Amino acid sequence: MTDRKPRRSKGSVFRRTRADGTQYPGWYIRWTDAAGKRQQAFGGRTKDAAEALLRKKLDEKDLHNRTGTRPPEDVSLKDFLPQLLRQMRATLQPITVRNRKGFLERAAEHFGNRPMSRVNHAHVIAFFNDLRLERGLAASSLKNHKTTLSAAFVAAIHAGAAATNPVRGLQLPKPDEKPIPHLTPDELHTIYDAMPEDIRPAVVLLGEAGLRRQEVLDLTWGDVDADLSRVTVARSKSHRSRTVPLTETARTILRDLTSAKAAEDRTPRFELFSISASRFNDRFRKAADAAGFPHVTPHTLRHAFGTGLAAANVPTRDIRDLMGHSSIQITERYMNRAPETALQRAMKQLEATRGHDTPPGP
Repeated sequence: MTDRKPRRSKGSVFRRTRADGTQYPGWYIRWTDAAGKRQQAFGGRTKDAAEALLRKKLDEKDLHNRTGTRPPEDVSLKDFLPQLLRQMRATLQPITVRNRKGFLERAAEHFGNRPMSRVNHAHVIAFFNDLRLERGLAASSLKNHKTTLSAAFVAAIHAGAAATNPVRGLQLPKPDEKPIPHLTPDELHTIYDAMPEDIRPAVVLLGEAGLRRQEVLDLTWGDVDADLSRVTVARSKSHRSRTVPLTETARTILRDLTSAKAAEDRTPRFELFSISASRFNDRFRKAADAAGFPHVTPHTLRHAFGTGLAAANVPTRDIRDLMGHSSIQITERYMNRAPETALQRAMKQLEATRGHDTPPGP
């Protein structure tokens, strides 16, 4: 007597009928999943498409029965999150992963045990309405969260845990375009002088090299040229390294830092600053408040670098490369600080010579 393979459930393909006897367009499928639960879904516009989808569902069920692999329709965002975080840690900065992890955990709590393959556009809208109305998140934060959730569903599609991205097409309120803050050179140096000794070199690099706070705190001695003329940002937000020449103010502060550090503490792998981001923020905030700059943040100094370049009439593309912007559109926000061009001055001179103080007659 030969062993027989266990009989495989074939499921069914069918049409749905309305109360008046007419049929709904398209074909539907019905099958029993790996947990023994009866499932039903739209299969496609043609019978062949529905039969193909049914075969896929039954293959997934068969794989689960043989290997224990869960079929995609059972994978929720909570289930998928560990795999997603591993992917994020391979490409993103630790602080970015921490921020996105908190948001994704909130999303997983909202969607509950609903499989990602069954999260639709209406579910996503309800979630973002909750963030906007009940939690009071700003439009700019909502935009960032939309990007994060959309990337999660794209990763789920590639992993076979979702078929579509329900975040696509989500309309959010446009963030208010806030003017970029500006600091004069005198204000910058006042802020530098007000900083505690342990964070002053890092603060100077924010304002003199336009680095982001985390870029500064991630710098190692191997990122600084031997003559202290420039630094290389290897771990940037845009995942592209860039080299920034240093001003004399920045070189002076780095020379002082070099003199204060023992030789063994200046090996290439050692960081320039041994301070956490939270402690840096706390010490910066207290010093800025005491100096009379309560609204200045570490990122304001990066903005000061960008507006200073624009005021010096540096080309937009050069500003983009120095600041490490991902697109030229971001850099163009700084150009309202640029001085008037020669053509603008020429037009003003023309108006002055023509005496346009009084409008022309009829």
